[in-house]
Amino acid sequence: MIGSEITFMVDVNYAISVNGAIAAARALEPYDIVWFKNPIIPNNYNKGYGQIDEETGKPLSDGKKICTSFMSSNSLSVILN
Repeated sequence: MIGSEITFMVDVNYAISVNGAIAAARALEPYDIVWFKNPIIPNNYNKGYGQIDEETGKPLSDGKKICTSFMSSNSLSVILN
């Protein structure tokens, strides 16, 4: 049973939209997830990941798919801000 004694992390693998990620993160609140990984496509770091963070406060995880200088600079910008 998932609860305070079991660590629970969710990896969506880029399968949902920003609004879908917000809805999913809210639906998962009772399970106290450690992080929400790869909710949206990685080229939407600044706006999408920022919106999910602002609206849910859930820790977000991503990074394995950073493969261009554009994506690297965007992800670094999000980390530093």
